[in-house]
Order: sequence, then C-alpha cells, then structure tokens
Amino acid sequence: MHNKKICIVSPDIIGPVKNGGIGTHCYYLAETLVDSGFDVSILFTGPLQNKTHLYWQDYYENLNIQYFHLEDFKKVDFELHSNNSPFLETSYFVCEFLKDKDFDFIHFQEWLANALVTIQTKETTEYFDKTTLTVTMHSSTQWQQEGMMLYSTNPLYDMKLKWAEEYCVANCDVVISPSNYMLEWAKNSNWDLAKTQKVLPNCFKSKINQDVINKVDISHLIFFGRLETRKGLEYFVNSLIQIKSVEKVSFLGKISITSEGSANKYLANKLKNLEFKIYDKFDTFEAVQFIKKEQGLVIIPSLQDNFPYTVIEMIENKVAFVCSNVGGIPEMVDNRVTFDIRNKNGLVDLLSNLRSDLFLDLQHKYDSKSALKKWID
Repeated sequence: MHNKKICIVSPDIIGPVKNGGIGTHCYYLAETLVDSGFDVSILFTGPLQNKTHLYWQDYYENLNIQYFHLEDFKKVDFELHSNNSPFLETSYFVCEFLKDKDFDFIHFQEWLANALVTIQTKETTEYFDKTTLTVTMHSSTQWQQEGMMLYSTNPLYDMKLKWAEEYCVANCDVVISPSNYMLEWAKNSNWDLAKTQKVLPNCFKSKINQDVINKVDISHLIFFGRLETRKGLEYFVNSLIQIKSVEKVSFLGKISITSEGSANKYLANKLKNLEFKIYDKFDTFEAVQFIKKEQGLVIIPSLQDNFPYTVIEMIENKVAFVCSNVGGIPEMVDNRVTFDIRNKNGLVDLLSNLRSDLFLDLQHKYDSKSALKKWID
C-alpha cells in the first residue's frame, strides 16, 4: 500500500483525556487506519488527565499504534519568545518532533493550532516536501465562543489563537471537515480555506454489542453531552419544567458553565422538585454502557454542533434518541428524531407526540462503513 506512514497530532485523545469529540475522532481514525494496514503514530500535545504516559504508551502499543507525548520533547538550549502564547510554543515543539520523521501524512486538528509552525516550515523550507499536511475542522476557538454566547476573558490571546487556527486551515495541503456545515460556517465567517477541501464523516468502531432497540423508557430522560450552554443544557432544563411525564433525569457529561454559572449549581437551583443525577466521571465507553443499561430516552439538544460523536454513538449502538437540528446534525440523522432548537417548545412538542415504536423504523444518514471507506480512499 502506498503512503503508509501516518501521524495523528492532537491536543485531545481517548485515554489521556477521558472524553472529548476531537479525542474520540483521533482514536477511531487511528484504529481505522491500523486495521487497513497503515503504520500509525499519535502525538498527544495536551495535558494528561488520566493515569500515566507510560500506561497509555503500552495501551496504544497493544493496538499497534505508537504513542508519543509532546512533553518528552520540549527541550531547547535557548529562550523561546512566544509572547505569552502557549499554543505557539506547542506548535514549535510539534514541528521539531516531526521534522526528522518521514511521515507520508500528518493529520492535525484546527483547535489550538498545533499545525502552525509545521505549515510555515513547509512553506519556507524543504522540510515536509514529501508529506501531506491535513487539518480537520472540529471546533475552532471562534466557533466555540459563538456557540457559548460568551465574550472572551482574554481577548488579546484569543485573537492570536483565532488567527493561528484560521491560518492552519487556509495554508495546509488539505482541509478536512466531517460536515458540509462547518465548511460553510468558515466561508460565511470570511475564513480563507485551503484549495483542496474534503468532507469526511468521523470514523467509528463500536466497542459494545449493538443490540436492536426493543424497549424505551420515555419517563427517564438522559441528557448526553458536556453540561454547558452550547450543548443546550439550559434549553433542556426549560423544557423539562413543561414535561409532566418525566419521572427521572440523568445528566451524562463533564460539568462546564452556563449563562448562570457552574452547571451543577445551575441544575441544583432549577430542578429542586425533580429527581436527577449527574454522571460526570464516565469515559466515552462507560457513558454508552450506562445508556444501554438504563434504556432511557437520550436527549441531545445542542444549540450549535458540528458532527457530534454523541449522535454517532447513539446511531451505531442503536440507542433511542432525539436531537436538535443544528450544524451538521441534519447530515447525520433521520429527520423524524430532530426538533427545531429555535422554537422554545420544539423539544416539548416532539416528546408530547412521541411513540416508542418510532425508533424501530429509522433510516439514519450516518454509516460507519461509508465513513471508513471515505477516509481510506
């Protein structure tokens, strides 16, 4: 097979980071490529959140993937002048790590601009002449801040980072997006994009038995996603207050912030008369196992999203769910399980007319086998 050596560079990866969409993408992409005969390495550039790097090195070695962590290579004999911009320093060390390797493809993610110095080096030197540099658009800083409806707390730093992320998608060899939506968002935001653009749906490989849906407890609603404004937490809570048939509510996701402060405090204040529980320690696989065991109805009410793994995991594990119709989600699902997030009663109206046998007859648009083929091609 031609072009066999591949490196995936990411500030997020399953294992060292408990759960995150970018890390999930990189993990499944690595597995997909290994299964198809490629020689795959991962360079993890983010902070370690779980166990040790040695543990994850052994873990990934058992998957036939080489695991590297950038902290092991942050050594220089001179002072770096990165102007209080950690992302710039990280991108420098990423480039230094990659320069003496002979990868055929290097897959970067746009968030945090890990590719910046590598792309600039390819533009100005003979390094990486035989390497294809790709950047996948997941959730840039500008896009995230728009979705959270928050002002920057560090505007000068964020301005630099936003410029760097846009530079990467404009000057790489191939810019990749899992959805048409994100490419359109970038164009509508006046971003420049690389001439070669690919829409490649995120990869997925199930770790759990994919049983057919045979029972749905619609009195138990399960919010699945980070507990924050962008993922629709406040919209969901406002809907809950109007739904009389709910007996139990579970929240699966990392605790983040809402427009009214920390999500756990927000929920305690808003849902005083309703039984609920927060599960914020699950990794990706534990969350899906919990959902399949409980057989509740999963709600994914994002205000803004690209091509979320929460939706992919529900489709591929044959779990009953409903979701908002934003971003790239309409490119993934049967529209009968979507509601209009712009309508404050959209979720309430959908649930009030919901029949459990709906979930036996869905034709979702996302298919993991098709996604795999597109990435390999």
